[in-house]
Amino acid sequence: MADNSATRYLPLYNAALHGDWITAKRIFDSDSNALTAKILGLHETALHVSISAGHSIEFVKKLVDRMSADELGIKNKYRNTPLHYACVAGNTEAAKMLVKKNPRLPQERDSSNDTPLHRAAAYAHKETVQYLLLATKDEDPSPFAKKDGIALDLLELYPTLARGRDHRGVSALDTLVERPQAFASGSRLGFFQCLFYHYFDGTSADEESAHRVEDVENPGGNFDKYQKESLQFQFLQHIQKTKLMHSQAMELLRLLISEALKGSVSEADDLLGPPTRIAATLGIQEFVTEVIKSYPGTVWLRNMNGQNIFHLAVKHRQEKIFNLLYQMGTHNLFATSLVDDFGNNMLHLAGKLEPSNKISGAALQMQRELQWFKEVEKVVQPSYKDMKNKDWKSPRTVFAEEHKDLVEKGEKWMKILLHHAQRLPHLWSQLCLQQLSPYQVATIAI
Repeated sequence: MADNSATRYLPLYNAALHGDWITAKRIFDSDSNALTAKILGLHETALHVSISAGHSIEFVKKLVDRMSADELGIKNKYRNTPLHYACVAGNTEAAKMLVKKNPRLPQERDSSNDTPLHRAAAYAHKETVQYLLLATKDEDPSPFAKKDGIALDLLELYPTLARGRDHRGVSALDTLVERPQAFASGSRLGFFQCLFYHYFDGTSADEESAHRVEDVENPGGNFDKYQKESLQFQFLQHIQKTKLMHSQAMELLRLLISEALKGSVSEADDLLGPPTRIAATLGIQEFVTEVIKSYPGTVWLRNMNGQNIFHLAVKHRQEKIFNLLYQMGTHNLFATSLVDDFGNNMLHLAGKLEPSNKISGAALQMQRELQWFKEVEKVVQPSYKDMKNKDWKSPRTVFAEEHKDLVEKGEKWMKILLHHAQRLPHLWSQLCLQQLSPYQVATIAI
């Protein structure tokens, strides 16, 4: 029997086209399949039709409320989702409804491999582009690659987007800094990855690997050899793509900074200050360095607790950011003299315990914490070493209180070590003859 579903739902099509909710609701109530039925030749749902018609946003809202998140992603004959339709029509309000209920929709691609954001840009719907540029959350950590990403192209077309914010008040710079893996300092590369990253010719792998792939497809009698070579070139291509991502992230960052500086001083402060402080907290050295180079005043901008980028670098143990102090000449005297709203100078913040997933073992962590405290102690003015904060505590008092539990854990570990000390003659002699402290012994053991 012929499938007449396309014409069966013609009344629903007309209702959606004209925003007639009364008729549409009657059809939905009597037919549970009508909500997701594919109508006429393009296989559109009622949601596709109502969005493309653009007559009644209220009609669209009622449909979205009735449908599940997955149903909002139903595609037509050409694999367009309702969000693709909203972007073609420049219907930003409908786009917001759809993305709010199904945040995965911006990543869906049509038969031309275009995302909804591509569609909005192609039809020059600036408001819709601005919303989706900030709302799109890429599963791939590289939203900058020219093959799939469009951030650079869009900002080149619409540079003022760099100063825009979405409905949550989030800017493009805020979004960029949330992807630390887009930068070299935020990527966790292994030893060999780092080695090839710095010495790898970024233009040769693709050309060479193209020939290798052809050979691998016709391996003859030496399959293992070609399989091994194929894996090697896949590794090199991965390094190449990673390096390209980092390069394009920096290009995007420079473009965003340049646009941010075209506004007023207060606008530049608002756009550059918050993401740079986040970058300092996360240790994204390139981000912080690039912003400071273009807008040195960022150093003096503070968060709601009165802390600037160097306070945050000290607090979160970000050595690379902290080391930027040494590049500031005598300006570092002013930077290190700043006190936050709680009366803490940098050494107070160094005294606060920062939980670490990078260091295992209480003794080793305590050693690292002591080293960090002493390093910060070198850059603060002498009087700050005994300065009292608003709780009337000196930096050393803060350190002692914050690290009390870590000391106790270290002592427990030491008891275990000392229990076996007689089996370790060199440790036993160090402990007895030189009267070393438990943590000094622990350091030797480690």
